[in-house]
Amino acid sequence: MWELKIFENENTSEKFSELTKDTVFYRLHSQLLMEQTHLHKKVDLLKQEKKKLQEDLVLLKHHLKDLNVICKDQEEETSNLKTQQQQCPCTSTSGKLASYEKLNYCQGIPAALLEAAVQ
Repeated sequence: MWELKIFENENTSEKFSELTKDTVFYRLHSQLLMEQTHLHKKVDLLKQEKKKLQEDLVLLKHHLKDLNVICKDQEEETSNLKTQQQQCPCTSTSGKLASYEKLNYCQGIPAALLEAAVQ
């Protein structure tokens, strides 16, 4: 009888040990699944952020091209105005207007406005 009780205790102890191992395994497994779910959500958020940043980059590149065109146009316009100013016979060395005809030639302003400006 005594041997039977010892055998039952050993058998119960083994079962308890096995159940404890299983419980630890399932807890760890559950924790890993939660971490995996959390990481999947984080990856999804990062993918969305990446997509938005890529869209912003495309817009910024487009705006940069537009700004470069505007800047180039402004530089050309400024250069043209400087060239016209240098070629214009309207001004003498003192910077004063020489005559009505020269003013008309340089600026292409209608005659009525020039007459009013000269007077």
